[in-house]
Amino acid sequence: MNSRQVECTLAVAKTLNFNRAANELYISQPTLSHHIQSLEAEVGFKIFDRSNRKVALTSVGQQFCNALQSLNTDLQTIIERCQNYARQYSDTIRISIFTRTALLELPEVMYAFRQLHPEVFIDPIFDNSEHRLENFLAGQSDIIFSRGDELQDISGVEAHLLYDSRLKLVLRADDPLADQGLITPADLQGRTLLVGGGSPQPLRDLQQKLKAELNLATINSHDHSTTLTYVAAGEAVCLSPDLYEDDDPTFIWKDFAADVNLPCCLFTHDNCSPLVTAFVRLLCQAYQA
Repeated sequence: MNSRQVECTLAVAKTLNFNRAANELYISQPTLSHHIQSLEAEVGFKIFDRSNRKVALTSVGQQFCNALQSLNTDLQTIIERCQNYARQYSDTIRISIFTRTALLELPEVMYAFRQLHPEVFIDPIFDNSEHRLENFLAGQSDIIFSRGDELQDISGVEAHLLYDSRLKLVLRADDPLADQGLITPADLQGRTLLVGGGSPQPLRDLQQKLKAELNLATINSHDHSTTLTYVAAGEAVCLSPDLYEDDDPTFIWKDFAADVNLPCCLFTHDNCSPLVTAFVRLLCQAYQA
């Protein structure tokens, strides 16, 4: 399978029209048909049904093109990253992050490190997939930002404490509690609390405790974006680590009286390079100053 075959197949899958796909790719229709026929012969199944002068994806062709689109997107990302690296740098440091707000000091540290090591390219990789830890352990990044408990028992990695993330109560900006000072558990009486959402265990424990002691109504949420959508809609409030706090005017983040701190760390591989060590040291200094 070559890149031209992939390009032709995805173009026809998008347009379901050979002539239109050929025009978009600036090639002749027979050439496009040849590339697709060659690919179908190689993989051993029909990708497109061409009966009755209409083009449709076969059921297996639909699955194939979905996977092919994902692979092609990943390939283009890899090519672009490598092009950035090849143009002017002799080394690269890849740092994996699941949300930009967790490392707001990163751009300034990248700038400072560039002054010291202009030959090194810092490549932030935003990965909030369920496989992000496995991706790091497989060597797809040199550094990963994560909660301290997530990799603490894994051999071959070293933890570098960055900061402790505190819990805050997230409300709509017009919520009656928005003008209050420190929020206490008693202030949640009669409210609906969002729970779940990939919450770390200390937060889950607190959610269950508040639910039991205050007889709170709850709504289950499977991720942070869904949680914020419910809060914005006035359906409920939520407790969240402040590492997610941003400047969205829809919400206000209030200090909450709870003895829960979540250590946040940078993790590196045991065999990391001196340049990675130097970058981690600079980033830690930025947060501990």
